[in-house]
Amino acid sequence: MSGITLVNQVKASKFLSGFLQPVANAFVNASGYRKLGLRYDDVLREETDIIREAVNRLPENEGYERMFRMKTAFQYSLSHTIADKEKTLKPEDDIRYLTPIIDEVAAEFAEKEDFNNIKSYTNYGSTVTVINPFDPQQYSGSRADEGYWSMPWPLHRLEMDSFRITSKKVLTLVCVVDKQNQKILLGYKKRGFGAHLWNGFGGKVEPGETPKQGAHRELEEEAGITVPEEKLRKAGLLLFVFEDDPVGLETHVYTANEYEGEITECDEMRPQWFDFADIPFDQMWEDDQFWLPMLLKGQEPFFGKVFLKRKPAADDEAEKVSDPVTVAAVEAAVSTNHSTTMTQTVFTNTQPKSGPFAIFKHDFEYSLKAVPREVGLDGEIASFD
Repeated sequence: MSGITLVNQVKASKFLSGFLQPVANAFVNASGYRKLGLRYDDVLREETDIIREAVNRLPENEGYERMFRMKTAFQYSLSHTIADKEKTLKPEDDIRYLTPIIDEVAAEFAEKEDFNNIKSYTNYGSTVTVINPFDPQQYSGSRADEGYWSMPWPLHRLEMDSFRITSKKVLTLVCVVDKQNQKILLGYKKRGFGAHLWNGFGGKVEPGETPKQGAHRELEEEAGITVPEEKLRKAGLLLFVFEDDPVGLETHVYTANEYEGEITECDEMRPQWFDFADIPFDQMWEDDQFWLPMLLKGQEPFFGKVFLKRKPAADDEAEKVSDPVTVAAVEAAVSTNHSTTMTQTVFTNTQPKSGPFAIFKHDFEYSLKAVPREVGLDGEIASFD
């Protein structure tokens, strides 16, 4: 991280450290994050590319622990409580686990920026154009023969090649929220894509439908209720990209605070109300823990990109056990524009609680000035409503 710091000078001076340490302790205690069980690095907001990249580089166990602390703190916040004395974070446990990685990423980004500013260099008296090695579209092995000095992209760029998409499938997701009673209506998926997970209500948009019309239809089919046209409000847009699947899932997220009709279970979904503090994130798609709390807090419209990899099977036997209803639904899916992930993935009752996929990389933006309408194949917002 760049900037002027006097930390080392203060630590080296017994007088300054003795004078300022009580002030620092008072400031930390006043901030209150330890009373929610959080570490200092937990409250660093993922608003910059540097911090987002640093979070993505966390070891898997530290990443899960970070998410658990944040989810726990969110539940404290919703219930207007704080951790008891035993669960309040102790000063010696407030470890800066992310800051060193942030410093490392910041240095790499600065080095890349310097490198990208290079236009040409002289090689034995002749000028050679330097291409940007961090842009996959500017690199090919043959360009060296055309007078280009080329070099491979960083490893993480090579890994992202398996997440390139060439087309999209449009889906919807509806969250029915009772703000007055701090509850949300979720559905337990009995079969099909996402079986054995809790989720909002939605599905694919049929030919001739708008996303909003598709959301109305899916909500009525899966929960037996309808929402007046003017009460169904678009909250955001999510793009899901699965490894080695060229079809991205563009998901339009809607929210409603009131509905008409009686909530009814169907052969595909079992609806159930949950308190905000008891949302079963460990039995939902992993990305829900990032954007759903923001929706409930009113930090919309939002946009998110989520890249997912299949989790390794716990053992061979678990992979063989399957839900016959799910398999039948998968085998019955026939379409030239279907995501291979949606048509070939078998969700079973032996799968990990959060499903068979894990987040490889994610990027979320909240409180946008306008509602995203569509996402391009490059993963960026193409237009706004």
